[in-house]
Amino acid sequence: MDDTASLYDAIPYGGSPVTESHPGRLAALGILHGMRPAPASACRVLELGAANGGNLIPLASRYPESRFLGVDISPGQVASGRELIAALGLDNIELLAGDLLELADTLGPFDYILAHGLYSWVSVPVRRRILELVSRTLAPQGIAFVSFNALPGWRGVRGALREMLRHFSRKAGTPREQVAAARSGLDFLISGYGSAEVLEARLLLHECRRLQAATDGYLFHEYLAPINDPFLWVTFVEHLAEAGLVPITDVDLAIASPLAYGETVAETFATGSGDPHEVAQRLDFIGNRSFRRSLIGHRGVALATEPMWERLPELELIAQCEAEVPPELRRSKPSPYLLAGGERVMVHQPLTKAALEILGGSYPETRSLSSLAPEAAERVRRVGGGAFAEAFPDLLGEMASLVVRGAIGVCGSGWRGGADLVRPRLRPLAEAGIQLGWDHVATLHHHRLPVDDFLRILAPLLDGTRELRQIVAEMVPGIRLRPELLGGAAARWSEARLGTALGKRVEEALRLLGRQGLLI
Repeated sequence: MDDTASLYDAIPYGGSPVTESHPGRLAALGILHGMRPAPASACRVLELGAANGGNLIPLASRYPESRFLGVDISPGQVASGRELIAALGLDNIELLAGDLLELADTLGPFDYILAHGLYSWVSVPVRRRILELVSRTLAPQGIAFVSFNALPGWRGVRGALREMLRHFSRKAGTPREQVAAARSGLDFLISGYGSAEVLEARLLLHECRRLQAATDGYLFHEYLAPINDPFLWVTFVEHLAEAGLVPITDVDLAIASPLAYGETVAETFATGSGDPHEVAQRLDFIGNRSFRRSLIGHRGVALATEPMWERLPELELIAQCEAEVPPELRRSKPSPYLLAGGERVMVHQPLTKAALEILGGSYPETRSLSSLAPEAAERVRRVGGGAFAEAFPDLLGEMASLVVRGAIGVCGSGWRGGADLVRPRLRPLAEAGIQLGWDHVATLHHHRLPVDDFLRILAPLLDGTRELRQIVAEMVPGIRLRPELLGGAAARWSEARLGTALGKRVEEALRLLGRQGLLI
């Protein structure tokens, strides 16, 4: 324990919200696969490898009736998390510093157990202990979230780069010196690969540039630390079986669908189902899978092998999307929608287009398909598309497809609310995190929002007592000292011009914070 703890204390990996591990999403996926898991608003959650609580603390803040326990081997990271917990006055969460091999089996039962970024990076005894703890402390209808590096993908470019960076840093002493040596090695590789035309070199160049922008914690623990073992899917399934556990699904529903890999692949698997784990393994081969985020449960729990889409109306939905062009609601014509990450999806059914308009406009509020359908139908009727207004089966089918593709998120429970934009106030979680110097805040739906210097100046003024003009006026002295935050020429602007530009920037920031559910 001591050696591992010292590595994480020397270079913290850092904790941040893992969107896919949110108990509400895990509950929704469990419901779609035939389970009846506990709601996020009334559950018990254990996180193994919790770091500084960056994933658990936002959940504890949002769900005061649920209980959360995080365990990590690094006393330094646990102390950092406890500082934020104390600042928030939370009494439903505890962070413990300790070795998983010594963790008691009597702590459960837990409705959800999270182990993100842990399974591939620990010794064999600890790996066995993780699944043993899941087996012994997971509730009967509980769900565990376990991520790991997967084969064949991880052993390709990333595996090769890990060997190179470990070579560059082999003579360095402390972890910080190892990171510095690895970054020097990255510079050398980027210089060498820069003009290469060979495909392998171009792939390595892309990965080197990605690592250049990565944190020291990610670079060290993923590429330099002693243990990083990727696994075949079928090997992981064998590990589960030894512990009396079974896979439920991956959080990425698309990877289990042969159709996602093209019609030829789909036709190959259409002739016979065969062993589902062998099918999944072969799809990993075709997709060159490098990472998996698996949901697992107890052997013997009744599970659906494919999503039960007839249960989709029971769930709450979220979507950050907008139509690229005004959608055609009178006929089944493809319309492009842009997602928050810049991806584009094509939507065909008028009822689905109307539903997405409502969902996107409602974000960060959630909506159920049952409540969306009549409202969407009314929109379609209003523009003369009455023939499509009752096509609920088409709506269900296309919405299910969008869930699989990740364009729509699913939640086991919903959220309704709003914000006072006249006298805006930050949510306590964001306020306390920024005050303590955290480099990010967790949004309402458990995404990571970086904190820049402009937000650090703005945040103390968002206490619910000031209107926009007061906020702008009080920010002017700080911006005069940091004019680069508004642009290089801001230092020479008049008071009036500075105030106008600053007002626009503050309004933009408030819209972003409101859109992410960070204002109350």
